[in-house]
Amino acid sequence: MGKHKKKKLTKLALLKCEKDMIISGRNADGSPDTCFHKDTSYLFVVDEKKEEMFIVNETGEVHFMDAPDSNDELVSEFEAEYFNVVKVGKPSEFDLDEFTLMKLEKLYKERYEYSED
Repeated sequence: MGKHKKKKLTKLALLKCEKDMIISGRNADGSPDTCFHKDTSYLFVVDEKKEEMFIVNETGEVHFMDAPDSNDELVSEFEAEYFNVVKVGKPSEFDLDEFTLMKLEKLYKERYEYSED
């Protein structure tokens, strides 16, 4: 039996939030959560195999979205209502400090450990 090939982070997407994304009904007191804030940029981990991207949002939850298409545009009308794609590329193209890169790589690795192939 061959060795399981390690999954490696190969792509990131920088998105700018165009309007607050608020989720209601998750808090016991009924108060809404603002998952993403207007005029804030967010760096998403892209999973090319599953054609999705994800991030730990402002509420500490992992938030999944469809990955940008081959033209680096958002596929979902709902997602496009809230975000604009600023840049999609390899991690080396984002001028990240070592701590941030390690955090994103860990998120990507953990995502694969808990997902189906």
